[in-house]
Amino acid sequence: MKLKEVYWSLLLIGITGVLLSLQYRISEDIEKTEAMRQTKELANQLIQLKKERDILYDDVTKMRSQLEMLSMSEPQLLEEMRYASTLAGFNELTGIGQ
Repeated sequence: MKLKEVYWSLLLIGITGVLLSLQYRISEDIEKTEAMRQTKELANQLIQLKKERDILYDDVTKMRSQLEMLSMSEPQLLEEMRYASTLAGFNELTGIGQ
């Protein structure tokens, strides 16, 4: 009778071990797939933001060239722009207390 109890105990311990190992593997796989999904999502966001940055850079370049053309044709406009940029704080400071 005792031998039968030992066999049942070993069988239950073995089944419990197998179930625990399966649970560990499944949870590990879930973590890996979640990390991969987040990585792919971040990579796609990075690509989109780079495209958006390039478009905005092109827009700024076009606007600067248009602004230069306007300032060449209107010298008074150039003076007003310099004054406005000084008031806005866009000019670099030089000297003591930079």
